[in-house]
Amino acid sequence: MTQALEALAKGDAVMAERKLRAHLMKQPNDTNALLAAVQIYQQSGNFDRLNAMYGRLIRQHLVNEDREAALYAYDSLLSSFPDDNVAPRIAARDWLSICEYLRESDMNSEAAVEYERLVDACPDDALASRAAVQGGEVALLVADVDRAYKLFQRAEALFAPEPYGARARMGIERCVKILELRPKWTRQPATPKAPGTPIDEPKLSGGVA
Repeated sequence: MTQALEALAKGDAVMAERKLRAHLMKQPNDTNALLAAVQIYQQSGNFDRLNAMYGRLIRQHLVNEDREAALYAYDSLLSSFPDDNVAPRIAARDWLSICEYLRESDMNSEAAVEYERLVDACPDDALASRAAVQGGEVALLVADVDRAYKLFQRAEALFAPEPYGARARMGIERCVKILELRPKWTRQPATPKAPGTPIDEPKLSGGVA
């Protein structure tokens, strides 16, 4: 581990990675080594390996029952991506734990976004339908009806098992009622002016006409 850090400090990323791989083979749960590996892959822009290392780091924090550290690591993963291509990939069970922690921390808007991101990234996972329902429910808490409606529909499409299926159907009904009450604005056509009617020219405020 010391040799890997020394190589990293000298800018020799190849040697540092080699040493870290060897170290992690012996001590796969060493969070300091995982953080060092994250630094290497972030510098090189290797997002596949970066995702993998952050995934292992998040898993280890959750094993240690430190959900706050897991959330911090996940947030760092999100910040590593370009703004126009944020594409994290971690284990669905760990993602769900982070979503639930956000919800318990009253970060409901953030939780709704992460539930949706989980469902989009892991649609074939057995936890996807549960995440869709929970995400829809938390989205309703912050009046994000469009997101909630979309997530409940995803849950139905994924054939969510009970009791999540019933919760998805109930959520859809609530969303439909809310959406039906939304004002429906229609653009009124401009009233044509009679021939010969002068056009009102704007005047500058405070100036001379």
